[in-house]
Amino acid sequence: MIKYISLFVLITSIGACSFFDSFDETPMFVTIPQANIVDNSSQKVSDVWAFADGFSIGNFEIPETFPVLGEGQVTLNLFPGIRNNGIQSAPIQYPFFKGNEHILDFKPGETVSLDLEVEYLDNVKFSISEDFEGNHILNTDNDNDPITKFVSSTEAKFGDFCGKITLTADNNVFSQSTDFIRPTDELSNSDVFLELDYRSDVVFQVGIVGFIGNLPTFQNIILLREREEWDKLYLEIGSILSIGGFDGYQILFTSFPDTGAGSVWVDNIKVVYLEQ
Repeated sequence: MIKYISLFVLITSIGACSFFDSFDETPMFVTIPQANIVDNSSQKVSDVWAFADGFSIGNFEIPETFPVLGEGQVTLNLFPGIRNNGIQSAPIQYPFFKGNEHILDFKPGETVSLDLEVEYLDNVKFSISEDFEGNHILNTDNDNDPITKFVSSTEAKFGDFCGKITLTADNNVFSQSTDFIRPTDELSNSDVFLELDYRSDVVFQVGIVGFIGNLPTFQNIILLREREEWDKLYLEIGSILSIGGFDGYQILFTSFPDTGAGSVWVDNIKVVYLEQ
């Protein structure tokens, strides 16, 4: 996946160069000062992918000002981007957000300021969605220790509640997953991402429990380090579910070996896909 993204960025960069090289006039400039989350949901949009009259200009970290070349009216398409799997060097156009289209009168030397509007596509679906505002679904105890479990907490950034698990020196191991085995057939032919808000005093891991029939396979995917402030993770899990040939899955949270005492907070757990 990362190799493909790197190749895509290279291609768009080359395309952008050839696009600009075909013009001699002074460009106009577009400033993207911020990303506006239309539905006030929890998102971490870091980049904008820009196209002018169908040609790639490039991807830029927000806030940014970039040049646009053209004549007459220019159709500018903007797409929100994120960092795939939490990797700063892996920006991608997030496949679940709507694009923004603007018709601009080309005025050389002038600067136009445009906010990036961020909103899910109409055919976005959630295989799992947990915001801890009621009875939550993060209850499956894989470690057989009733002391280490997620409970509702008022220390949320969005809404009134989040999930929290507390580790002590004597009880510093946990393995919890979401309730119910979700079918993978509904995810076919779509990108699939896990969205997660989190903060933590300790290192912990996020992954999946994949099922073939009733046989579970526990697979940690990413290691998340301590965060004093809430952070957002976009984790691509579709390829892992597909390669594993799983019939169903759960989202898995586990401690890291030799983890000390501390707490992990999670919220807005979503498995996102597109209805075909």
